[in-house]
Amino acid sequence: MRVRVFTLGAVLLATSAAGFAQQPAQTMKATTEVAKPAFNVNVARRVTAEEIKSQIDAGAKVYVIDNRSSFSGPMAKGASHVPLAKIAEWSKDLPKDAMIVAYCTCGAEQTSTVAVEKLQKMDFTNAWALKGGLSAWQTVGLPTEEKPAQ
Repeated sequence: MRVRVFTLGAVLLATSAAGFAQQPAQTMKATTEVAKPAFNVNVARRVTAEEIKSQIDAGAKVYVIDNRSSFSGPMAKGASHVPLAKIAEWSKDLPKDAMIVAYCTCGAEQTSTVAVEKLQKMDFTNAWALKGGLSAWQTVGLPTEEKPAQ
């Protein structure tokens, strides 16, 4: 019995090796092309408040949008209030590679992820939902302000 198992194993190994040797040369070619990272426009990308703080501290231009439909209390300083229904109008003149960070006040990023998905579907390549929302923004010491008059 052991001989048969060993023989069968040897036959399977030889068959696998023969099949590998018959692979077309084109599948083994090395390439110097770098693939562009792809993302799923139906899944919002997320970023931490620490990462955003680093970007802002480094002088990067970051468009921050507050996606609450109605709210009271503070908002991220310098943020624009952009409810979901106004995303397309607000973003129409922005470059498609603009860094946009959307936030809301729920810890699960429910509204901001929808905003980011909309932006991604409009071909924005650098849109992010802020993990932890406004409270994460405040936790890392980023400034807030009272809601501006509309």
